[in-house]
Amino acid sequence: MFPSNSTSQPRDRTHSHHGHLYSSTGHLLISDRSDAPHPIPTLLGLGEKRWEELLSRQSRTLEEAVQEYTRRYGRNPPKGFDIWWEYAMLHELVLPDEYDRINLDLAPFFALPRAEMRRRMEMVEQMKETFTLIIRGGEVDIEILDQGGLEWGGTMPRAQSTAQ
Repeated sequence: MFPSNSTSQPRDRTHSHHGHLYSSTGHLLISDRSDAPHPIPTLLGLGEKRWEELLSRQSRTLEEAVQEYTRRYGRNPPKGFDIWWEYAMLHELVLPDEYDRINLDLAPFFALPRAEMRRRMEMVEQMKETFTLIIRGGEVDIEILDQGGLEWGGTMPRAQSTAQ
């Protein structure tokens, strides 16, 4: 809170809203003026406005989605993006352009040269403590190197091949 008659205001205050101030970081600094409205309706209104703006910016076509993906991440969408887009539209996905979390999760892998990534994948595939999911033609199979009881403590009901 800050006094309404204060003459020394912190530098990060950028604009006022009904007696309250927003800092440059987006935080609402609450006024102690008795005539200032309660901040919750203000914050709810701001949240609704931001949500509507986010919705209005979402792609409506595959072409728009490809352009947005390329703009955001500086690369083409992955193989099968068109099939994913059809699925997303069929199931009325609300935010089809929001891949930021998965992009952050995958960033360390994109940082590696392809040859190094392949080398590491091959190394891990040979460890008996792991199994590999193989997806081909829409079918999923599980490759388990340690078929002799899964010495690492895994159990067959949790990790078994769909081909069996």
